[in-house]
Amino acid sequence: MGTLAFYRPLATATEADWFASALRPRLVPKTRSWALHSILPAGFDSYVHIPHPEWAPAPSVHADDASHQQVAADAGPAERSLYGQPVPIGTRSDAQPAAEGVFSGPWARRVFQILVRASHPAQLDCFCAFWEGNGRGRPTATFQASWNSVYWLYSASLAAIADSLENLPSHFGSPASDMPNMIWPKTREWCLVTPYNYHSTLVGGSDRLVAELLDLAPDVDVRTVSLEAPLSFQPPRQAT
Repeated sequence: MGTLAFYRPLATATEADWFASALRPRLVPKTRSWALHSILPAGFDSYVHIPHPEWAPAPSVHADDASHQQVAADAGPAERSLYGQPVPIGTRSDAQPAAEGVFSGPWARRVFQILVRASHPAQLDCFCAFWEGNGRGRPTATFQASWNSVYWLYSASLAAIADSLENLPSHFGSPASDMPNMIWPKTREWCLVTPYNYHSTLVGGSDRLVAELLDLAPDVDVRTVSLEAPLSFQPPRQAT
């Protein structure tokens, strides 16, 4: 798992049984798209999704990377569709695409600060799952979810994961394959899922936790989402 030794291998994957059993793979009526419930477990009060931001590299090492808001402000009207919702995107020639399957950068730091505060106690161990296809695993228990995709399961300190974000490259599009695709505390107060082939992160939790996450807007693009939303992604197009 790179140099992040705080991910501890597990002998069995029984701690992931609840996750797999709480998924409800089914098609959205009148569509050919699977519902979000196919990858996100039921049982939480509310859910949000956070479209991963685009960014633009700084002109020099002494300047800051351009944020998603700056990229969008400098662009013409364009959007992509994610879970049935339009997501504005930038069209600057130097704009870098949103990260796929990883959640890092300034937005992730803000979200994890809230998740740490919402967990009792903050140092509580959590469980983390990495999609086998990222090639970063080491011997540990595995389980299947989301159309038989295989995930490696570990335990770790939630605070340690949050702290590790400070040591990853700070720009929005940095590769961060040491970040799990799924995280939940032992108490299962919430669950975070970053689908390995999507440009977004999803969180399920209490109404109070979701309200805190929504309060990050407009600095962070956080949107409510339904488990019945279509699990579909449409490429960029000009907004109408």
